[in-house]
Amino acid sequence: MDNKQATPIELAYLAGIIDGEGWIGLQKRLQRKWITYKPALRITNTDANIINVVRKIWENVGVDGHIYENDQQPSVPNGKQILNIQLNKQSDIKRILDAVIPYLVGKKARAEMLLKFLDKTIDREEAYLAIKQANQKGKSSETTRETPQGEDIVQAA
Repeated sequence: MDNKQATPIELAYLAGIIDGEGWIGLQKRLQRKWITYKPALRITNTDANIINVVRKIWENVGVDGHIYENDQQPSVPNGKQILNIQLNKQSDIKRILDAVIPYLVGKKARAEMLLKFLDKTIDREEAYLAIKQANQKGKSSETTRETPQGEDIVQAA
């Protein structure tokens, strides 16, 4: 890889894409007689331009993601192909999360939990259960309803 570096604007953009279109997860698998935990960072979108920009930013951070088409659900109702870009290598996931965590909002708690898992500062099962709960469908995001200055964004009627 070149000596490129992602700019703060690129990292903020990437954080927004991860917040909106990303999945930060920890999969638990039974391998013969032991349990393994596999972290992953994935972004799903139907716009190849977005996926390619994500790949470029990841390359500028020093990682290379795997792009693939979603075989389980090949297209959305409008017929567009669903694309994914994913990181599975722990050091790559850590590098990206460390770079974007200051800019994350909606998935910041998940990223922090996965970083604790990767740094081995939390029990693996505890991290798995926390991330699994945060990723359940129908659960609200941990997105804050306040600006960094503490002013309310959403006004109650």
